Amino acid sequence: MPWTEHRPSENFYRVLEPDGSIVSEPPDLDADELLSFYRTLRLTRVLEEKMLKMQHRGELSLITHSLGEEATPLGSAAALEPGDWCFPYYRQKPARLYWDEPPAGIIAGRMGFEPETVGEYIDSDMPVNFTTNYTPLGVNVTNAAGSAIVDAFTDGDAVSLAYIGDGATSEGDFHEALNFASVFDAPLVTVCQNNQWAISVPIQRQTASETFAQKADAYGMPGERIDGNDVLAVYEKSREAVERARAGEGPTLIECVTYRMADHNTSDAATVYRDDTEREYWANRDPLDRLEAYLEEQDILDDERKAEIRDDARASVEAAVDTVERIPKSDPSLMFEHHLHESSWKERHQRAELAAELAGENPFGDFTGDGLDGSTDSLAANSSGSSGSVAGGDPPSGTETEETNLIGAINRTLRQEMIHDERVRLLGYDIGEIGGVFRATESLFDEFGPKRVIDTPLSENGILGTAVGMAMRGERVVPEIQFMGFLYPAFGQFMYTLVKTYDRTGGSLEVPLTVRVPYGGGIKASEYHSESTETYLVHTPGVKVVCPSTPAEAKGLLASSVRDPDPVVFMEPKKIYREGKNQFRPNHTRSLTRRELSARAATLR
Repeated sequence: MPWTEHRPSENFYRVLEPDGSIVSEPPDLDADELLSFYRTLRLTRVLEEKMLKMQHRGELSLITHSLGEEATPLGSAAALEPGDWCFPYYRQKPARLYWDEPPAGIIAGRMGFEPETVGEYIDSDMPVNFTTNYTPLGVNVTNAAGSAIVDAFTDGDAVSLAYIGDGATSEGDFHEALNFASVFDAPLVTVCQNNQWAISVPIQRQTASETFAQKADAYGMPGERIDGNDVLAVYEKSREAVERARAGEGPTLIECVTYRMADHNTSDAATVYRDDTEREYWANRDPLDRLEAYLEEQDILDDERKAEIRDDARASVEAAVDTVERIPKSDPSLMFEHHLHESSWKERHQRAELAAELAGENPFGDFTGDGLDGSTDSLAANSSGSSGSVAGGDPPSGTETEETNLIGAINRTLRQEMIHDERVRLLGYDIGEIGGVFRATESLFDEFGPKRVIDTPLSENGILGTAVGMAMRGERVVPEIQFMGFLYPAFGQFMYTLVKTYDRTGGSLEVPLTVRVPYGGGIKASEYHSESTETYLVHTPGVKVVCPSTPAEAKGLLASSVRDPDPVVFMEPKKIYREGKNQFRPNHTRSLTRRELSARAATLR
């Protein structure tokens, strides 16, 4: 039986009535800009109609529509400027098209081409920085908060815009993102595209709040509620929010009230859970029809120009389809690209298995790890002994060396790297003035200040999510998770974004990030303070896992981790934080890919 729908209040900002008549002062846009809105709306409709036909023919996978909701992503994204950042989910095609993403790129992505293949055959030079579409809902907003925090701390000019649906406001990432953005006064604009349905679940099962905009009050930020089918209203209020953010006045939450006219996607059947009454009501509030009526009234649009714009859209989409149909299938070996910047034995082994399978041979004949052809290719073959009394080899006479325990080596290395690269930022809770619960960051807050040693709200998922967003912007971020057992709440961000961003973007976005995690037992700690979850980590593609056993290793490996372009989890055995000391050169580093064995370990091998 279908849900009883609750029609939302129309207590919101509106410029155009559903019939296109004016009720508020329109934004200052010239005829060319207004026509660019209309062209984008029309192009979106034509593109989605074509993609739906292709999906029905089995030419591409399932697709989502923005039918009836196009004004929300279009009007908000149009308020951005070149150099800004946008973090969309899967219902913002109009935003991408407005900022010149080729329709061929959108089609190719849904046809299963790898991003490397799309980039090779389809030119795209978008003036606004768009991330790939996020499917795990809510995590994009936390990354966007991290992006915005970078501009807050560096006095940057960019604004970060994130989209979220009404259903995804129930995710913890939504709360964490808005909380972090507000605490750090970051230039983030979050648009809630309230289409009133999260697949089959209506808004009354998402929140007991009267509106989504009022949730902004809890975070000490402005909240705006807008007619989401009025592109001029969306643009006007989004422009105001973007201008506030750019002026250093902090984040804004915007609720755009719209309606999902189509099924959730092509695997859904909305008739199972809702009737047509509300759909008919909202069909009379169509954003394209509304803008069209206004432009006709303003003598900007006539029948001839409408036909011309429709024909241009159809020609553009057909040309896009022709382009995509000429693209060769992605090489299956591309599945191995852009997980890490270097290859590993496991990757080379899997590549060999794939090559054997494609050649019609048995891919499962290597039972020893020596390779399908019997040649040894293992970590041991890429290792070297190291028996010097001083890490890094015995220095020339008179060369300065340091001696400290493991926790001291970590502290000194963090300081060294912060001096070496001003992009290095530490974040976590309790890491500031008290120097962390194990004193790993002691004195660094006093030396480098609160914008580089960042005490955060208590949220592991928020810490990791904002750190990923900061790393996307080129910062060298070192988040601390206070105990390894506290990493569990952050596994969403870990799996969705930290380990997959480099791969999902075809190598266009790096995440140079080192997660410091004290781990293990031996200190008589309580539950969840003695976890050793490295098994989860080492079986996850897209991350390097490092665990030092001596102060010298900690010094060299941590320095190399911070400088590495890939995500690294740096596991710190807290039982030996203060056991034993090593000597090492001040700038000592150790390779993360070349295995160096101590003299004792070499004898055990």
